[in-house]
Amino acid sequence: MSWSWRIFAGAGLLALAAFLVAGVPARVAWTWWGPHGHALKVSGISGTVWNGSASRVAFGSGSLGDIRWQLRPSSLFMLRLGYRFRARLQQGYINGDAALTPSGRLRLDHVEGQSNIGVLGALINAGQIPVRGQVNLQLETLTWKGGHPTDAAGRVSVSDVTLDMGGQEVALGQYRITLGRQGKRIMGNIRDRGGPLQVSGDASLTPGGLYRVELAITQRQPGSQLHNLLGMLGRPDPGGAYHLRLNGRI
Repeated sequence: MSWSWRIFAGAGLLALAAFLVAGVPARVAWTWWGPHGHALKVSGISGTVWNGSASRVAFGSGSLGDIRWQLRPSSLFMLRLGYRFRARLQQGYINGDAALTPSGRLRLDHVEGQSNIGVLGALINAGQIPVRGQVNLQLETLTWKGGHPTDAAGRVSVSDVTLDMGGQEVALGQYRITLGRQGKRIMGNIRDRGGPLQVSGDASLTPGGLYRVELAITQRQPGSQLHNLLGMLGRPDPGGAYHLRLNGRI
């Protein structure tokens, strides 16, 4: 048998296998092949592997509702299940391309979405966040493995940010975070987009979930609340900037 016939025969067998797998009920497929014990939990599954939906997908301490997917057949040639998806959040939406590899790595590409800080913070196990605001996502890629993000590239814009100080909200303005990868770390460049505070700095996240944030903050507009808030960071430097440093694990 010539090499050309072998190639055509192999392609035909792969196409047949893909057709058979794609027709499997999604609920059965998840029972067989789902990453059990993983941070990803799915319920209310209906439809098939090719085209289906789920009423709830939990990841970390947050959840997606009413998620719908459609298989991208080309992903099968790379030995992964790849989908185009659209999901409702508790307040907002998120859509893009998703691929799950046999090793349990979840990769999202071409992601767009809108929600609030609390909902998205829960998805990455950030816990209770005393900051409120609206988030707009435009991500080229976002990868999870072992319950933590391991790679990211794109932009996150945050508007109408407020800080809850014992029931009293203090307006903080609006910001943009540009994400990329340096070595094994996810890096975020943080800049304000106008408002009462001038903010610049960087954040990093390791594959093991260790994060670090370093910001320089200067008050643009007068106000006792902001002045008192910044005073909690210590004394300003000679240029009038206060410095915020945070680190921990998500």
